[in-house]
Amino acid sequence: MPEDDSLPCGDKLKCQSTGGITLEYDELQMILKIHPAGGFGDLVSLFKRCEQCYGPSSLKSSWLSEKYFGKGEAVIIPKTETSIRLVVFNNISKKQAFFIRTIEKDVTFVLEGKIGGLLLDGKIALHHVGDFLKSCPKVGQNQEDSSPVSLTIINSQNEEVMAKYLAVCDILESQSVTGEKANLSVEK
Repeated sequence: MPEDDSLPCGDKLKCQSTGGITLEYDELQMILKIHPAGGFGDLVSLFKRCEQCYGPSSLKSSWLSEKYFGKGEAVIIPKTETSIRLVVFNNISKKQAFFIRTIEKDVTFVLEGKIGGLLLDGKIALHHVGDFLKSCPKVGQNQEDSSPVSLTIINSQNEEVMAKYLAVCDILESQSVTGEKANLSVEK
């Protein structure tokens, strides 16, 4: 690629789900599973693919709305091969699960991060590690980005935030879990 190609390096990328979700609730174990229709975020690379490199390896919940999840707990979203296919919550009461089921069509996923480059597989990287077709300059070696990858689950009917996740960066590779059509926009 020519040097003067303009890649929106460092610009914020926002990806919002356009399909619905599917819910699974296990009343006995009090586990709620949310499946974005067809998966989510399959056009971007969220996680590092190498074991011994510094970068995002999972998404960890930073906040849960008590209104939607009661005293529930979010399970870490581990590194996946393609996209986010499953979000799990423990200790969810039957009442909370029913409440979320009533707004099922309004649950939207929003993924945000800064563009780190274009990978050989055509995905837009929200990190700086991997096999790049075109990479962006790094913030600094082993330095966290000032705007880490985040995933927000919202009730689109009233724009309330239901849950918020942030990328966890480390050197060790994490376990594996999970594409949907998405609207992509670049903000400057």
